[in-house]
Amino acid sequence: RDRLTAALGALPGLLVYPSAANFVVVRCQAIPARTVFQRLYDEFGILVRDISTGVDLEECLRISVGRDDDVAAVIAAFTRIFGSNG
Repeated sequence: RDRLTAALGALPGLLVYPSAANFVVVRCQAIPARTVFQRLYDEFGILVRDISTGVDLEECLRISVGRDDDVAAVIAAFTRIFGSNG
């Protein structure tokens, strides 16, 4: 979780909330959460939870923390998406 939080927190346009659970919540600021959700699935085969319809969770996604290779894949995908801002 710490590795995922640190890597995603370094990306422009993405706000990562602190977590003590087995998941991380991120707020997509530069790209709509629905777009990020769809790209993660379509382009990378990564399924996260779109929680953006929840109260005070606009543009938020929930990412479960998995094995090291899963975390690496999530970091790489978010870096591709947010590193180029789209």
